[in-house]
Amino acid sequence: MALKNCKECNAQISDKATSCPQCGSPQPKKTSVFTWICAGILALSVIISIFASNRGSSHSEEPNNNKVPTAEDLMTLRQMEAYSVIKSSMKDPESAQINFYKGKPCGRVNGKNSFNGYTGYKRIVLTDKVNIESQTISNKDFLKLWKEHCEGVRFE
Repeated sequence: MALKNCKECNAQISDKATSCPQCGSPQPKKTSVFTWICAGILALSVIISIFASNRGSSHSEEPNNNKVPTAEDLMTLRQMEAYSVIKSSMKDPESAQINFYKGKPCGRVNGKNSFNGYTGYKRIVLTDKVNIESQTISNKDFLKLWKEHCEGVRFE
């Protein structure tokens, strides 16, 4: 049995004592070897996973300079931008039902109103901005855009 000093009153106590007999202060327990081994393994696995993810992502982020975007790629990009613009202007963005005609700047949107009912589909034409039937521009101007960009487009 060895003697050590109490962390509170500095009295000499046994290293086997759980508390100081003079002041009653609980004495700290030694951390077991098993706990240190587990902590080391955990730390090592975290470090390995960090290095592995950094090494793997550097190869996948290399730019592909040989691919030229097609007109369809650009249209899809415009449609994705339109999704965020349309949803941000709605009362209930999660209820949005947005469909675009493939390869054309034409689509339709339906969403819920303040009474939690769907309003019915409105047509969309993408120009330099998002044009929604009866909302963003006059009906006359919208029909002109629809005829110019979406003639013959029908949704089922």
